[in-house]
Amino acid sequence: MTDRVDYLEAKRAVDDAALDREALATLSDRLPPEPVVLEAGAGTVTMVERLHEWGIVAGGRWVAVDADPEALRSGRERLLERAATPVGEPSPRRGGDTANGSNPADGTTTGRERDGDVPGFAPVRLGAIRVEFVVADVFEADAEGYLSGSLPDRDDLSGSPPDGVGRFDLLVGCAFFDLVDADRAVDALGGVADLVYAPITYDGETAFSPSDPADDAVLDRYRMHMEGHRDGSPEGATALSRAFDRAGWTCIHDGPSPWRIVPPYFEAERTVVTHVIETIEDAVGRTGFDASEWAARRRRDLANEALQYEAANRDLLFRR
Repeated sequence: MTDRVDYLEAKRAVDDAALDREALATLSDRLPPEPVVLEAGAGTVTMVERLHEWGIVAGGRWVAVDADPEALRSGRERLLERAATPVGEPSPRRGGDTANGSNPADGTTTGRERDGDVPGFAPVRLGAIRVEFVVADVFEADAEGYLSGSLPDRDDLSGSPPDGVGRFDLLVGCAFFDLVDADRAVDALGGVADLVYAPITYDGETAFSPSDPADDAVLDRYRMHMEGHRDGSPEGATALSRAFDRAGWTCIHDGPSPWRIVPPYFEAERTVVTHVIETIEDAVGRTGFDASEWAARRRRDLANEALQYEAANRDLLFRR
């Protein structure tokens, strides 16, 4: 099996090629100069680095939340290796003894913040952006009231917000909202910010070529797994748009961001397709269908530089 962290790092190049540039331009126009951003399901924290490199976010604060500590640790290490500098205090933290529970060697902190029980990593500075790391399920963190306390007093940024206004300028969820129940996500996170960016949201179509005799059966079972064996929807982007619409939000941009991988492959693309084949084989197996022979043929196609892969995604922007 491909390592999840390796896959998340590899898919950055695929996401870079897929992201809808019109969505990014619209996002850039609506952000303040130093935005305060919450990223749900941040993985290895590639989005803040990308938006910094592409000149979309130059300063402010970025709070990266993910339940996988190894993903966040890998992302933090990559930021430090490439461009960032350590801030030197545990994160998330709000007041108190900022050195308590920290490990300067790797940036971890085992201290307990507020009333919750969420470990974090010491923040880093990427240019003028302070990047913080929160190891938590974003829904649980929000339910505990933790996220609203992970920032300094808003007075320190742009004044205290009026009642009902989110503490963040932007909520980001890259390849996140199709993995969770859309209505739950809007209900739980809709109060966090008044602007939501949901790039690389899967929307129901996976295709391989050349065709294989088992494609239809395997992909039908894959859809069955997405419908009945996990949260989220096979048409994640469509479900998210409907959920925001029901909640009274406006979709201000909806554009395609398809993954397309064709030979000859970069190594990162090979890693991504290998992971996709493994994911489909495992998911289909959970429905009682044996896809091992199909997966073996697709791996041979990949090894022979003969496989093309495409997934339909959409980049969405919503405002309250």
